[in-house]
Amino acid sequence: MLYGHEGYGFVYNILLPFSKTQEIKYSEAKARGLTQDELYNERKAILTGVKATDQRDSWISTHDHANYSYVETDGAGVDSYYFFEGNLTNERKYEKLTQYAGKYAYNGTVTYDEEKDEYVCKANEINVDEFLTVFEKHINDVSGAVAAKDSAWTSSYGVGDYSTVYTVDEEVQYDKFVYYKGKTNLGTVNAADYFNANSTLCKAISAVNELTFTYSTDPGSLNTYMGYAVSPYGTSFVPEFEYAAQEAVKGGVGTYVVCATDYGWHIVYCSFVYGKADANGDNYVYGEYNHADAVGENKVEGSFSNLFYEYVKSSAASNYSSEKESQVLATYNVGGCVTRYQDRYQDLLDMDNNQ
Repeated sequence: MLYGHEGYGFVYNILLPFSKTQEIKYSEAKARGLTQDELYNERKAILTGVKATDQRDSWISTHDHANYSYVETDGAGVDSYYFFEGNLTNERKYEKLTQYAGKYAYNGTVTYDEEKDEYVCKANEINVDEFLTVFEKHINDVSGAVAAKDSAWTSSYGVGDYSTVYTVDEEVQYDKFVYYKGKTNLGTVNAADYFNANSTLCKAISAVNELTFTYSTDPGSLNTYMGYAVSPYGTSFVPEFEYAAQEAVKGGVGTYVVCATDYGWHIVYCSFVYGKADANGDNYVYGEYNHADAVGENKVEGSFSNLFYEYVKSSAASNYSSEKESQVLATYNVGGCVTRYQDRYQDLLDMDNNQ
């Protein structure tokens, strides 16, 4: 699938998921024989009720070996629970985490149960609009950059409208699943800034990472430096997410796109974009895909095009092998396929009976 986007990049994915009840409701809608557009509108109605919660309950413990939290009390005597004490200073309890801001307090209430000697956490619920307010404010507070909605963007996926047409001539219009689009103003993006904890770019990434650990339930998006790799060509992602990810990369580092899928809401943030090669060949390895560089007698070993081609070829071979294996198993996994001649090994069975 190609939407005319140029370049490759990486994106973070913050997933605000369907609850179990919402998953069941959507499964029931799928079983009702609805048209594609009717089903998409059913999904939209369910998405309005999605609530995100802080996932860091297990980080708060009375046991030192399992506790990553500390308490800060404000002027009004209100306790807030933060994580990785001293992460913002040189004198720290834990090694400084440069990709985790450490400035977002647990979003909920925490009470101590003396009888059980444990903390009881109750996370607050927030919807997608409330999350976006948190998302933009946290990036602003941590990095000093301005994160704002794209003023030129008008969403065709308003959650109050349940009659959107998503298919035209049986082709799904994936741009219609984009709910929101914005970009953090990071100024000039330099590769070295990814490793400079004082740069605006690094601070913004640390803020997004912190919110990923806080709210996302997508395990694949955790503990990755840059996030998911995105190609301007086909990907293995679900198509709504693929479109949003390609939009984010197209918009450049700091662009974020919110889209809907069968899993819930995705906040897709572009962390890195591979540039094109210039006239001198600089940045060539990380340049755009060029078929001549990837295959044939003149292929350039180690170029981005070549590495991407080899990856796709390997993946295709693996998928083909798995498909053939499944076909063979399906062919022979039927009654009457194998004839048993029990009398030919009866002596072996009798050995067990004689013991």
